Amino acid sequence: MNTLYEYLESKENKFRQHSFFRNLKSVDSLSQLALVAAQLSFWVMSFQDLLRLNIEQVQDKKLSRLLRCHQTEDAGHEEWFLHDLAVMQIAEPRLRTLYSQTHTPTRDATYFVLAQVFEAQSDHERIALLLTIESAAQVFFSQVADFSERLKVSKDLMYFSNHHLNAEESHDSLDHDMENCLNRMWLTEDKKRIVYSLIDRVYHAFSILFDHFNATLVENLSVSV
Repeated sequence: MNTLYEYLESKENKFRQHSFFRNLKSVDSLSQLALVAAQLSFWVMSFQDLLRLNIEQVQDKKLSRLLRCHQTEDAGHEEWFLHDLAVMQIAEPRLRTLYSQTHTPTRDATYFVLAQVFEAQSDHERIALLLTIESAAQVFFSQVADFSERLKVSKDLMYFSNHHLNAEESHDSLDHDMENCLNRMWLTEDKKRIVYSLIDRVYHAFSILFDHFNATLVENLSVSV
């Protein structure tokens, strides 16, 4: 499965070049990021369900136990997110807001990634889905942690700061166990193509979503000038 990690690394490197992350370097106030943060709400509040449903489909018992440990470590991050919205003086989104036109791209991306859970035919695909989400998250949280450090607001934030990034990186020992488990799974060339296709689809969904976030960010920057 080493080639899977190599493929994910190549996708990460490409995602890191997204215009959203380039423009984030021009943001000089927390309020300029606030609208983008609010638009993440549907994804953040749905993420625990996505993890749970993916785990419920896993057939390998050892892998299932590892994923449940991972889910436990990720639990409660939505509370960090809501804390940060309050710091940014953004009201906790209500139903009308979450299902408004503005939040449509986030809902669409969430539904698309969730659909991969039920379309997956093997544990290889299910673990690849989780690893792809984590891969994209690593890029995002490293960039926003740099942002919050640059603006000296990291101590005030939990989700959009080193606090979250450090929590993600603390998964390393668990990820090592997961990698060992995956390395024992023999993957045919046909299965590799299926797994890589899933990775491509999920990263494509995130790229489209971040196109929307970037448009929001650029518009907010232009208004602030």
